[in-house]
Amino acid sequence: KYRLLPYIYTYAREAYDTGLPIMRPLFLEYPMDMETFSTDAQFLFGRELLVAPVVKKGARTKNVYLPEDTWIDYNNKQTVYTGEQWTTVDAPLSSIPMFVKQGSIIPTMPVMNYTHEKPVYPLTFEVFPAQEGAQAAFTLYEDEGTNYNYEKGKYATIKFAYNDKANTLVIGDLNGSYNGMLK
Repeated sequence: KYRLLPYIYTYAREAYDTGLPIMRPLFLEYPMDMETFSTDAQFLFGRELLVAPVVKKGARTKNVYLPEDTWIDYNNKQTVYTGEQWTTVDAPLSSIPMFVKQGSIIPTMPVMNYTHEKPVYPLTFEVFPAQEGAQAAFTLYEDEGTNYNYEKGKYATIKFAYNDKANTLVIGDLNGSYNGMLK
C-alpha cells in the first residue's frame, strides 16, 4: 500500500474531482468488451492496474480475464499477456495477482510505517513502455497531505512521459503549488 501511495493519492484526487472510484469494475474502462460485465472477482485499480485477488479457500491459481491491451505481471515483470482473453495464473499466498497495462507509468515511494514518517523521500517511476509509436504517461497529483488546503487550490500536478526512442523519462511543466512543496 505505501509503495503505491503516490499512485493511490493521484486517483483519490480524481475520485474527489469526478466521482470515479479508485477501484473500478472492468466494464467501466472497457464498456465495449462484453466479457468485462461478467468479471466480478477482479477489478481495475485506477486505469493502469488490474487486481485479481484469490477469494477461494486453498486456491493457488486464479482464472483472470485480461481486457484488450497488453498486460504485464506486476509481481514478475518478465511475464507478458495478450489481452481479450481468460488466462490462469499462479496465485501463491505471498502475492496477489496484479497486472499493469503496457504503456503505463506507476509512481511509487519507499515503504514506511506511516504516512509522513519521512518528510522527504524519493519518488520512483516504474515505466512499462508502450508499443512503438505510443507514449507512456502519468500525471502525478500532490498536496500538503495534512489539511484541506487542496480545496482552496493549494495542490500541484506534473506530467511524466516516457520517450522510448531516447529511453528517457520526460518531466513536464509543474502546474500549481502548495505550502512546503519541494521544487
